[in-house]
Amino acid sequence: MYTEVGFHAHFEGTPDETVQQALGLTRDLLSADMRIREQLASGRGYRWTLDRRDTSGWTRESTTGAFFWNYFGRRTERVYQNTQLPGRLVNARHESRES
Repeated sequence: MYTEVGFHAHFEGTPDETVQQALGLTRDLLSADMRIREQLASGRGYRWTLDRRDTSGWTRESTTGAFFWNYFGRRTERVYQNTQLPGRLVNARHESRES
């Protein structure tokens, strides 16, 4: 799975498991419970980190990086996050309170 900003993820397993993992990640990326942090040097991305929100805050799921990048360039960071779907973590916490 590849994103426009440079993050990519690999999935292994049977075709059914691979599809389930890829669609699950896509669904989670459309909620506020996941985000991609892009680190840039001279305005060009060189590292992408997938974070997920849990009860203690943000936790790193995986990191992808470019092999060659401008080490001396000015560094900045962009955060990409969607809120199109409700998060699963928020729903799980809400459901456990009702029980």
